[in-house]
Amino acid sequence: GLQSVTDVVRGDDLLASTPRHLMLQRRLGIDTPSYLHIPLVNGSDGERLAKSHGATTLRELRDAGTTTADVVTWIARSLDLATATETPSLDQLVGRFDPAALPRRAVEAPDFIRRR
Repeated sequence: GLQSVTDVVRGDDLLASTPRHLMLQRRLGIDTPSYLHIPLVNGSDGERLAKSHGATTLRELRDAGTTTADVVTWIARSLDLATATETPSLDQLVGRFDPAALPRRAVEAPDFIRRR
């Protein structure tokens, strides 16, 4: 394809827009990627977590001492790719990843991602 995009993973809030995107891609003669829609990360109030809703930026996380491993571990646990006490390596996560087995429930952001 023009952009060489073959797979798109995005929030399930965009699921309803997918038919329009597919139609536009076909009409423009652009290769259609495979789409995977996953649940959003929510704040403690159940609303979608976004910068305007109290999400913390990556820079703020880094400045607060949050490591890449902290974030990757939380993502792995929220996707049921790691137990609550496990800190898997990236190789382990790649080996465990199965798009068909991803949870279909929204997850609540951990404290370190929410602004206080």
